[in-house]
Amino acid sequence: MKMKSKAAIMLIVLIAIASIFSLALPRKSNDLPDDFIQVKRDMDKGILYGVCDLKEDYWNRPEFYPTWEKYRSQTHDFSRWGVTGFGAFPSLISYNVKDMKAGDRLETCTYVRSGWNIETFQGLHLNMDHDQSKFDVNIIPGDLLLSPTYPELIEGWTNKVKITIVAKEDIKGTYNFRLRGESPSPEKTKEYYNRVMNMKDYPFYECGWFDSKCNEDIVELRKKTYYNGGTFQADKFFDIEVIAH
Repeated sequence: MKMKSKAAIMLIVLIAIASIFSLALPRKSNDLPDDFIQVKRDMDKGILYGVCDLKEDYWNRPEFYPTWEKYRSQTHDFSRWGVTGFGAFPSLISYNVKDMKAGDRLETCTYVRSGWNIETFQGLHLNMDHDQSKFDVNIIPGDLLLSPTYPELIEGWTNKVKITIVAKEDIKGTYNFRLRGESPSPEKTKEYYNRVMNMKDYPFYECGWFDSKCNEDIVELRKKTYYNGGTFQADKFFDIEVIAH
């Protein structure tokens, strides 16, 4: 009987430990594409051609992003509330072009995501700092509602953003384009806020015995929270460099 009791206690402990880790990390995706490792390698090195052609099976997975492995090795700190934070991958793309004439265009993409450990929904308006006298820029989509990344990766946590640059005149020299995440318009803010408040059954966590810093009342206050992104600007979000010869 003593042996059975000890085995039962060990089983309970193992289940409890498994529960801790299931709450500490977003759910990891499965069934990676066969060439995922190779594609990610070339993305990390900045030598992947056709960034815009990547299918969602690649970019809609946490393993695609360089900081994921570091993040997933950490346990969640319930005393800190992840409110705002976003980034883009890749964060820099450089083009060397020859004989860029008026009307010529460049098309590129980046993947804008919510930061790890973020528990809120963030509204973003995307804008580009650039030389408006020489280029027109189109960003699709121009507005985003980024979903939380904790306790699970909710649909919308990362998004494909396509940027088209059109020359207004013949171009020579080096030009820089800097993507900015700003607060959406009042109309978009109201739309996003209502969308979040009307959500049902989206995943959230409950406090357990394993972390005294997790307070049930605070957890309730954190649910269904919307913030306008862009309040805090990252030093480096997404830059494009065009060198025209």
